[in-house]
Amino acid sequence: DAPGMDQLRERLPGIEVVACDVTDRDALTELVARHDITGVVHAAGVLDDGTLDTLDADRLDRVMTPKFEPLRHLDELCPDAEPFVAFSSAAGILGAAGQGNYAAANAAVDALIERRRATGRAGISLAWGLWAGPGGMGGDSERSRLARLGMGALTAADGRTLWDAALAQDRAVVVPAALDLRTIAESEHVPKLLSVLVPPAARRRRTAVGPDAATTEHLRDRMTALRPAEREQALLDLVAGQTARVLGYGEVRAVGATRPFTEAGFDSLAAVDLRNRLTRATGVALPATLTFDHPTPLEVARFLGTLLVPGEEELLGRVLRDLTSVGEFLSAPDRHDDSRAQVAERLRALLRGTERDATDAAEVTDRLRLSTDDELFDFLDDQLGI
Repeated sequence: DAPGMDQLRERLPGIEVVACDVTDRDALTELVARHDITGVVHAAGVLDDGTLDTLDADRLDRVMTPKFEPLRHLDELCPDAEPFVAFSSAAGILGAAGQGNYAAANAAVDALIERRRATGRAGISLAWGLWAGPGGMGGDSERSRLARLGMGALTAADGRTLWDAALAQDRAVVVPAALDLRTIAESEHVPKLLSVLVPPAARRRRTAVGPDAATTEHLRDRMTALRPAEREQALLDLVAGQTARVLGYGEVRAVGATRPFTEAGFDSLAAVDLRNRLTRATGVALPATLTFDHPTPLEVARFLGTLLVPGEEELLGRVLRDLTSVGEFLSAPDRHDDSRAQVAERLRALLRGTERDATDAAEVTDRLRLSTDDELFDFLDDQLGI
């Protein structure tokens, strides 16, 4: 019942199509016994994407079983088959955000072929990159996202050419994939396995995904100096900018502050990509469930604010430590009187500003408390320029 099977029968008259659950060893044994198997091509794959903390045993089995179990049975039941070809994925070699179970299944396939060849039998694993068109396992958003990271999509014609080239190799595992090395070299994060393919200058630009104390401290100082509304807008601009890059938007304003990530086309891979980008930008270790716990850019921005902006108690501690340093500066015996005078004048100016703000606030409060309704509306009209 597979899509395209009728067309395949027309193109290859005389072939026999058999329905068999190849994960069932007994059913597969019976099938092999009825046919003279001279070659094997195992092309199967199932996705069940999710962040690492959600990948339980069931989700691993759902992906591992159709990918690996039939190949294990075929390896045992068809020891002399040549060619013996397994379709694997570059995810098992390069890694793939949100696809820990799929990467593990493909790594197992590659390992089985390595073991098969080690015993002197034929075998090759083709760790394919991304495929173009509706027949591939990646959707449009994933193809777009990976293209920005330097992984292009293979056409059917590319696949046929790479099939011939791969089977001519005397190797257990090959990676037929469309890599845009220029894009990879210019990217913010060059994967370690690909760094040998790009110029040394690009390799030196490779940055870690993990938290960075210096980055965090710099951003905290900047955020602390801003008023609350300015701080929220600055963090929202940061989140929106990184979201636009993940989604491939040409303009940051295309990102809606309150539009859920899921409505914008986010999947688990995009969520991990955004988490990694924000971790690099802020230096703060962020959870893989960031966009699930905080489902809009505005909510993520506010969450970052709680991590980056110190609370009242921490701020008070900083100020008191700074005042201690001021006291030590002023009490030093070798300090010039002019230096002391400048510091003292600065402190007096700060106190005058604080007292003036308090007086102004008290005057406004008294005016509002004693005003009639009409006076309140007149006051609001005046403030709003109406």
